[in-house]
Amino acid sequence: GAAGVAEQAADELYRTGIPAILAVAVLPFVAGMVTGVGFGYVGLAFPIIIGLASGISSLSFEALIVFSGAFGYAGMMLSPLHVCMVVSAEHFKVGLASIMKRSALPLGIFVILAIAYSNILSMLLS
Repeated sequence: GAAGVAEQAADELYRTGIPAILAVAVLPFVAGMVTGVGFGYVGLAFPIIIGLASGISSLSFEALIVFSGAFGYAGMMLSPLHVCMVVSAEHFKVGLASIMKRSALPLGIFVILAIAYSNILSMLLS
């Protein structure tokens, strides 16, 4: 925080021309996939997301946190590093790929509902 790394990362994303809303969705999703834990995607992605928040006028700050949190959660739940998934796969004697395929549709519905909720929340708060 004191070094300003999150702000520098947000500035770098602005300069590369990546749409901020895309970065706010992809960063927590990838961080969730890589870490497999909730505090992992929050700790890695949210400082950058907060730096990007000022460049996204279509969503309020609170709605942006809901939006990015949903993508991070989906990434975490699809991660083969997620302990619950590994334990479940071993218990039920199925492969991780099978669990990931079966989880994709419910998580997709969850993300769509979270996007709708963040849009409604943003309208109510503005």
